[in-house]
Amino acid sequence: AINLIDQVLLQPPAQGSLPVYQYQNVGEMANQGWELEGTLNARPFRFTGTFSTTSSTVEKLAGNYAGDLRVGDSNLKIPEQQAGFSVAYDFLRGSAILDMTYIGSFVNTDWVALYGFYFGGQQYRGSGRAYWMDYDPVTRFNLRVEQAVSNGVNAFVRVENLSGKQLGERDNTQIT
Repeated sequence: AINLIDQVLLQPPAQGSLPVYQYQNVGEMANQGWELEGTLNARPFRFTGTFSTTSSTVEKLAGNYAGDLRVGDSNLKIPEQQAGFSVAYDFLRGSAILDMTYIGSFVNTDWVALYGFYFGGQQYRGSGRAYWMDYDPVTRFNLRVEQAVSNGVNAFVRVENLSGKQLGERDNTQIT
């Protein structure tokens, strides 16, 4: 990837002021990875799955880039692995489907700590890098049951996030 754009903090906020950001060209990123996908139909069951690995690393910085990324850093918010799996059971005019989504660990901003500086009077840590943190992997399960009621009309029930985990998918401020 060439000419990747990053939001760069130019001026941390002083008492009573807002931070000043600018979008800047990072430079060049090397992106590599694999994706595997498969399907198996074994009536009345259907199995589908996908697994991918991703590496997105800074190769070269643009001359005027003033942000926190350095050569060799992984791009923020990019998990190293992701996976999805689904098993469906077909019954008379209906089906039950269990989905699993896995998002591997990644590095992103600790927004709670950064907002503590912006709005809570906490001391600035000195750089945006000081607010980076490792996010743990997340696994989510969903269940859907559907039934044909008549020609062209289906009824369904869907339960999201069976495991009940609420935080961590994008960052530590987003509730899933």
